[in-house]
Amino acid sequence: MCLTGADNIWFWVFLRTGGSYRKILFGGSLSVDVLRNRMHGLRDIETNVATAAFAFGKIYKFNGSVYKASICTETDLGARNPKPHRVPCQQ
Repeated sequence: MCLTGADNIWFWVFLRTGGSYRKILFGGSLSVDVLRNRMHGLRDIETNVATAAFAFGKIYKFNGSVYKASICTETDLGARNPKPHRVPCQQ
């Protein structure tokens, strides 16, 4: 995890192509993890954010051009046994 703090923090991911850099992901998160799984040569990225009532997770996969959210979860922190469940990803 490379981000910590009391609030969500913005982050960017750039890809070096030739002699320049191109932005391939921009987001906000409490934490960012680079996972072992890869798509099109680049590792998947997991982000997590939270409010007092809910936690939200996203796994981004590189589609050959940019990262897109492909697995999204939501956890109701007020539930008796809070467990993440999949929800549609909002782009």
